[in-house]
Amino acid sequence: MKQIIKKIGFPVVIKPNHGFGAIGVRYANSLEEFEDVYARTVKQYGPSIIQEFIKGKTYSSSALFNSNGQPRRICIQQGLRESPPTGGTQIYTISTRQPEILECTIELLKALKWYGIAELDFILDDRDQRPKLLEINPRLYSSVCLPIAAGVDYPYLLYRLATEGDVEPDFNYNYELGIKCRYIFPAEFKYVLEVLRNKNNHHSKNPGAGRAILDFIKLYESNINYFVMAPDDPMPALVNLLNFVNGIIYRKLKKI
Repeated sequence: MKQIIKKIGFPVVIKPNHGFGAIGVRYANSLEEFEDVYARTVKQYGPSIIQEFIKGKTYSSSALFNSNGQPRRICIQQGLRESPPTGGTQIYTISTRQPEILECTIELLKALKWYGIAELDFILDDRDQRPKLLEINPRLYSSVCLPIAAGVDYPYLLYRLATEGDVEPDFNYNYELGIKCRYIFPAEFKYVLEVLRNKNNHHSKNPGAGRAILDFIKLYESNINYFVMAPDDPMPALVNLLNFVNGIIYRKLKKI
């Protein structure tokens, strides 16, 4: 393990093998700190991996491949805010183009003979401006509302793939650019609290308390969509709020 750390250098990321949304992800800046943080992470979350800490812009590419391992749709989005601020789930994201990530997505999933939906997370490394793959998620993901709003309706395309056997390819990978999607509550609410609690965390993409609050209360802008909020379908947002409140009550009662 020490040889791995020596190869990638500090800081390092300790990430549980099982989990989501950056739960349990921790950082270490020295060997002494690593030994303590790694032991606590394994004790609490089980087996964990060690990753190089990379600074840069975060991107996700989502793709649909048919049973022959051929691409049918691809959509790329850039994360503008993540929760927690140190890196995690995209809670404010925008549809964009990124040729290298598009190429990486196609080559990798073709090599894996992929079938179905996939979401790939990348960081565009500040050091060399090359995309570095973080992980592949073989499922629909939390910000799937963005490609749907941009014109790539993955749930419907998956339905057609299952019932019709295939869907027509779009080799130009057309979708609307500049479409934004936000997860205001509870994700951005938690994000603001995290920024306020960790003002000096140098691993964090911390915009500062004032900017975080102003961004949070800016509820409307052009081309904006929301993860679970829709005027014509309020129930998902209501259920989301109730689950959040129930979670707080449960944690309080558990301490009694």
